Amino acid sequence: MTAIDVVAKWRALASEAAQRFEARWTQRRLAQFAGDIAARLNAQNALFYEACLSGTRADVARHGAGVVKGYAAATEAMANIPIGDDAYRIGYDPQTDTHVAVGVGKAPALRVAEINPRMIYLTYDEVAALLGRVAALKPVAAAKRQWPGCEIIGEQPVNQFDQPIPADEATEQDA
Repeated sequence: MTAIDVVAKWRALASEAAQRFEARWTQRRLAQFAGDIAARLNAQNALFYEACLSGTRADVARHGAGVVKGYAAATEAMANIPIGDDAYRIGYDPQTDTHVAVGVGKAPALRVAEINPRMIYLTYDEVAALLGRVAALKPVAAAKRQWPGCEIIGEQPVNQFDQPIPADEATEQDA
């Protein structure tokens, strides 16, 4: 196996292990509840990165295996703590029976599908793109800018005091 093949193999294995962890938790939550594991995992990731850049095939394999074991330890530690996942947030609209989860990156998508196959998973960047690009959502974006804290209830946005916002005031001001 060439050095490039070894690096590719261990990067793929490390990435899979990271995704299993990142599907449910963030590094911040790991540091909060299992700081020793978080510190060791960060150190191991740094060693693996350096090995991939300038180490031998044996270095890459050793540190790659360390990253895989580190993510397994992190996943096990967090699974044994009675706290919920924090890699995504879930929302629900009872009027349309729409379930949505929003998170960072692609890793939580499969976890969200395990929880509820009908749930839609979006990244924060996708939400930003939808609000910025979809014409029907521009009034929502304008209302949220003009009245921070307002919510979309039913057909019409309401302000932070649960008062309806008139439709003509909820249009894009800077378009």
